[in-house]
Amino acid sequence: MLVLIAASMLLGAIEQVRERARVLSVLVAFGTPRRTLVTSVFLQAVLPVGLGLLVAESIGTALGSTLLELAGRPVTHNWSTLLAIAGIGAAVSLGVTLLTLPALWRSTRPQGLRHE
Repeated sequence: MLVLIAASMLLGAIEQVRERARVLSVLVAFGTPRRTLVTSVFLQAVLPVGLGLLVAESIGTALGSTLLELAGRPVTHNWSTLLAIAGIGAAVSLGVTLLTLPALWRSTRPQGLRHE
């Protein structure tokens, strides 16, 4: 399932870069450092995933604890597994961003300024 999510994120990120290719070329032509553009793409991929992981894990832990209490079972949390899942999600998000960089480099070339 995580592979499908990563593939979907990758396709979405590459499509966003392709849609904005002309704008990115103009920004580079005006002197915007490519590092700034890379940071922008990084934040667009990592920030939503990070916030989603934080919300999902906190709500999931709270709901799980509540259900265990209602069932009369002892509540124990496996924090190492929880952190491992968050780490895997962050690694996938970072990997998607790194795989998007070649499309970003191609989009910021001066040829992107030419109108077809």
